[in-house]
Amino acid sequence: MIIKSTKKMTDLCPEGEYPAELKQVTYKNENKKCLLQFETGPEGKKHLVPKEVPSSFDAGPLRKDLELLNGGEFTTKQVEDGIDPEKFAGRKCRALVVHRRTSGGRVVAVVSVLLPLSGGAATQAPSGAVQSPAPAPAAA
Repeated sequence: MIIKSTKKMTDLCPEGEYPAELKQVTYKNENKKCLLQFETGPEGKKHLVPKEVPSSFDAGPLRKDLELLNGGEFTTKQVEDGIDPEKFAGRKCRALVVHRRTSGGRVVAVVSVLLPLSGGAATQAPSGAVQSPAPAPAAA
């Protein structure tokens, strides 16, 4: 007797490190969580994979993730004035995709870590996005 699953297999992004582009930023839990949606995956097979972080520069990885997408650290003034994560849509980096089991037992793909592109920084900012400050002059 052959036994088959009646459930359709979900099309999960395989675990691994891939080029990624931030496609969308949404919020949940009364804006307490920021959901960064990255298009990523193996060549020829792109998936929309989320990274969920607290909506705060004081706690969690959001500031470091946005600085990586920005190509450099934010100035104190930029942080005090506020940063809009939605302005980073279209930025590219590399993403480490892992599989996690939800509380309901489902397996989902999520972005665990963002990494710079091979050149060390994310791609140029689309117009209107935050720009990184000029590099400090080299000490003589």
